Amino acid sequence: MYRTGKCKIDSDQHVEKSSLFNINKFKYKNFGDALFEKKDKYESEIDIEDNNKSEIKLGLWDFCQCDINRCSGRKLIRFGYVRNLRCNKKWAGIILSPRAKKKLSLGDLPLVIKSGIAAIDCSWNRIEELPLRRIHNGNERLLPFLVAANSTHYGRPYELSCAEALSAALHILGFHKQACHLLDIFKGGLHFLEVNAELLDLYGKYGETPTDIIELEKKYIADCLKEKNARKDYDLPDCEDYEDEEDNKDEKVDEEYEDKRLLSLRSNRVIEVKK
Repeated sequence: MYRTGKCKIDSDQHVEKSSLFNINKFKYKNFGDALFEKKDKYESEIDIEDNNKSEIKLGLWDFCQCDINRCSGRKLIRFGYVRNLRCNKKWAGIILSPRAKKKLSLGDLPLVIKSGIAAIDCSWNRIEELPLRRIHNGNERLLPFLVAANSTHYGRPYELSCAEALSAALHILGFHKQACHLLDIFKGGLHFLEVNAELLDLYGKYGETPTDIIELEKKYIADCLKEKNARKDYDLPDCEDYEDEEDNKDEKVDEEYEDKRLLSLRSNRVIEVKK
């Protein structure tokens, strides 16, 4: 699995799992024919823009730490979409690494065209065991803020599969058709592009530098939090109004009690006078 790098944001804007995004608003339960219709429509839209673009070379270091039945990286290797790299094999292109300090941006496009993109397939619980120094080349990059759509980490920010990570990198850099083909071999794989359509479009249009990418991340997260808080304010009654209603009820009860007490006193006096 590949996990994108978290952008630096204020502590009160920390993105918790499933707290920021309502992932259920996407129609992901019934893929079937609807998914293939989406695929055909999506490919027809990108055929023109990708017509003159050759496919980017892709590589993968598989450290055999993931569940074989759920490992998207191994499936990409079996289908011949990525090259299986040995640990001592150097990669001249971009490396999507959890230890990277720079965000992937459009400024990396020349290097990607020349030397390609590689990802690291490993278990995040054992990342300290990885010999990352042996594959270090100075071109490590973090992916920007994205939401996973794979069955293992569905709806979680940052926690992408290898296939999603490579597809996202390709999409941001403008290789939409190749990004689509990588996910097409997985059941519901294209849903990742649907979930992150707005973000991928932002990064692909305005993410010229790593600084631009970080600013886009921060703005998007801030807007999401603002929208979330607005929904809360709209759905819940105002506290002051609620307190006023309770106070009014208490006042009415007090008035009724006082009236009954006065009536009782008057009745007692009348009885005493009669006696």
